[in-house]
Amino acid sequence: MAQFELVTAEERFDALAGEWSALFRQSGGALQFFQDWTWVSEWWRQVASAGRASLAIVVARQEGNAVLIWPWVVGRRAGMRLLQPTGGLLSCFDDALVAKHVDRQAMLEQAWAYLLRSVRCDAVELRAVHTGANIAALLHVNGGEPIDTTQAPAIELGDHANFDAYLASRSKKMRQNQRRSHKALGALGEVRGDGDDRKMPVELAIDRCLEFKMEWLSARGLSGKTVVTEEARRFLKRVARTYRESRDGPALCVSSVWLDDRPVSIGIGFRYDNCHFEYLGGFDYRLEQIGPGRVRMEEGIRACFAQGVRSYNMLTPQTAFKRIWTPGGPTVSHYIVATSVRGRIYRDLFVRRLRPRLKRAYNALPPRLRQRLTGFRIWG
Repeated sequence: MAQFELVTAEERFDALAGEWSALFRQSGGALQFFQDWTWVSEWWRQVASAGRASLAIVVARQEGNAVLIWPWVVGRRAGMRLLQPTGGLLSCFDDALVAKHVDRQAMLEQAWAYLLRSVRCDAVELRAVHTGANIAALLHVNGGEPIDTTQAPAIELGDHANFDAYLASRSKKMRQNQRRSHKALGALGEVRGDGDDRKMPVELAIDRCLEFKMEWLSARGLSGKTVVTEEARRFLKRVARTYRESRDGPALCVSSVWLDDRPVSIGIGFRYDNCHFEYLGGFDYRLEQIGPGRVRMEEGIRACFAQGVRSYNMLTPQTAFKRIWTPGGPTVSHYIVATSVRGRIYRDLFVRRLRPRLKRAYNALPPRLRQRLTGFRIWG
C-alpha cells in the first residue's frame, strides 16, 4: 500500500532532491527528461517562484522508498486556480516519474485521485501529453476529449543505415535545397559546421540563439514570451551548464554553423536515454533566404548518426519545416479537466471557442501590425 504526500513547502521540495534523482535514474526514460530534478528545480527557482505559483508535488512511497513523483504547481489566471505541471511551456512533455517495479496504471490512478482530493483548483491543465508518456492512458480515461493535438516529429535513426541513407529517403527537392544552401553560404565566406560544438561557451550559445530567435519572432509579429524572456534565459543557462558538465545523465548538445568567424545558426539540444531533443534553434535573419538553419539541422542529425543516438526528436508543434525532415511523429495532446463551474467556462468558452478565434484574427493581420499588438495578447 502506497503512502502519499503533497509537498507544498520549498524546504520539503529541496529535501526531495536525492530520492527524486534516484527515481529518475532508475525509472525515467527519454520521455521523462522534463521531469528531471535539475530541470524542475531550476525552472521553479528561475521562472515560477517569481510569480504567484505554489508548489504541489505528489509523492508516493512504499516501504519508505519513493515510487512516484508527480510535480505540479497551482497558479492563478483570471481569478481561477489552475493546477498545471511544472515546467510550464518551457517543458515539452508533461509526465510523472513512476518506478518500474510497481503497477504503473494503478499507482497513477491512486495519485490522480489523491491530487484532486488534496488540491483546491478550478481546472487541471496539461498541455503536452505524449502518446508514450506514463500518464497517457490515465488522461485518455480521465481527461475527456483533448482540447487540441499536434505531433512531435521524430527521426528514428535506427531505421536508416547511416546519414546518407537517411538523406536519400527524403525528397529530391529537399536534397536540392540542402545543396543550394551549402553553396550559397560558401559563396559568402568560409563555412564551418559542427553538429556537436563543444568549443562554443554555453552562455554565448544561448545568448546568440535567443537573439536570433527574437529577430525571427519580431519580424513575424510574434511575442516569444515563453522562451525569449530574461527568466527563461537564466533558466536555460543554468540547466545547460549543469548538463554540459554531466557525465552519466542528461547532456547538453550545441550545434552550430559559422561563416568565417561568426555564428550564423545555433541549436540547443538535450540528450537522455539515447534520444536527442532539438529544443531551440535560431539563425541570422539576414540570411534567411540562404537557409543556414537547414545546414545546421543537417549537421546536428549527421552528428547523432555518428554518435549512435537512436532518435532525433524535433518536439512540438509540427510545422512545415519539420515535415521536410520527417513526415510525422507521435501524437501530443492538450487536456483540461474542469473541477468547477469556472473551470468549465475557462475550458469550453475561452480555450475551445474564444482563444482560437483570437489567434486566427491576430495571425491574419500584417506582420507590422502584429508587432505593435504583441504586448496586448491575452490568449497565451
